[in-house]
Formats: sequence, structure tokens, C-alpha cells
Amino acid sequence: MWGISNFLADLKILNRKVRLYDIPIQSKELIELESEFECRNNEDISHVIKEVEFTLDECVSGTIPAEIAYFTFYMSLNFIPNYNLDFDNQDPFHNDKINYRNNDIDSYTFQLEIVAMNRDSDEFYNCWHLDRHITGGDLSKVIHPFYHFQNGGNRMEKYNNDIKLAVFTSAPRLPHPPMDLFLAFHFVITNFYNKNSFSNIANLLNDDEYIEIIENAQKRMWKPYYAAFNGGAHTDYSIPNITPLYTVH
Repeated sequence: MWGISNFLADLKILNRKVRLYDIPIQSKELIELESEFECRNNEDISHVIKEVEFTLDECVSGTIPAEIAYFTFYMSLNFIPNYNLDFDNQDPFHNDKINYRNNDIDSYTFQLEIVAMNRDSDEFYNCWHLDRHITGGDLSKVIHPFYHFQNGGNRMEKYNNDIKLAVFTSAPRLPHPPMDLFLAFHFVITNFYNKNSFSNIANLLNDDEYIEIIENAQKRMWKPYYAAFNGGAHTDYSIPNITPLYTVH
């Protein structure tokens, strides 16, 4: 599951399905990643993708303000496993910060930046990110699941002067297992695209090959995580770590 041949095979299927079903995404980053993996001579699947753009020309149900007419979603992912670890029993991203191509970055983070627009071309912003607890950092002052979704974050800072009628807090941090690029892609299209409005999305979700690559990603990323609830002996994925809110200390 963590070797480059399996990952590359699934990435080729994903890129092919994006074209086949005309998914509204600027897939240049994913195509370039496929080309890069084809040239690698090792099993390392580390990669960084930046601001893969999805577009949506209708309002998402329940959106405030209600006059929003268009969305653009920007998906970014740092995915740099530490191959010195036993992935069956240790979190693959045990390096919090790592030097990757001469840049000190987080070894894992999934960022989703949301830009919405009404018919008067007024823009509205939001961001979510999925990241991990910093190993060996300061003692948390609030609930801090090992992996967690969190509203806002550093992507919101550039919009600070443009946000007038909203409030964003760093809490709550919502427990969620880590996602690779396949699960991140799946997260965007299943949360924001109405299958009744977009038949191409519905067709993709029913495609057997697409289902298979998502199942492969779930086995790679989520099987060890959820094993904690079945008495698993994972070093990092323990119930106190992944759901501290429900653990009495």
C-alpha cells in the first residue's frame, strides 16, 4: 500500500477518471505528480501538492450568506512519510517538521481554502485544515486530538482585512483520520458537489475503478487508525490520542 507502484497505479486511474467524467478541477498538479512518480527509482511516495483548484457554480446547501452563487476550493497537501517507522504500528508522519527540497515544512497537513462569490462579485473566504498534534510540544491547554480538523488557520491570515461579518476560532479541533490525496479529493467532491445536480460526480462515485482506489486509500490511511477501537496496539493511534474528549484523565 505504501509502495510507489501501487500509489502510481491508483494516481493514473484518478487522473483518467477526472478526464473521463469532466470533473471541474485544474488537475495540472496531479498530472505532474504522476509524471514525477514515473521517473522515481525508489519506493518513496512523498509529495507536496499546492492549491489544486475545484470550481462549483452553485451554492452549497446551508451556506451563509445565502446569496453565494459560486465557489472555488483550493486543496493542498503535504504527505511525507518517515520510512524508518513501522507503519502498521506507528504514525507514518512522525516527523513534525521536515526539510523537504530545501524547505522546512510540516510532514503532514491537508489544507482546504474556500473562496465564495455572489453575483455582485463580492468574495467571501473560509479555510479548514487537517493536521496532527505536535509530538513533544507544549502540553495542550485545550482538547487536542492526535489528528484533527480545524477551522481557520494560517491560510485565513491573508484575508484578515477583508472579513467583516464573521468570527473564526481555532476551536473546536474535530477528530478525523489522516487523508492522502485520493481521500482528500474524495472529501471535496462528496462534501460540496450535489450528486443530483452533477451527474458526472454521481457517475464517478459509482465507477468500480474509482471505488477501488478509494478503498485502497482507506486501507492505507484508516485501517491502522480505526484499529484503536478494536483493541489495536498502535504506538500513536490509541483511543486517548485520537479521541481525548471522550477519555477521562
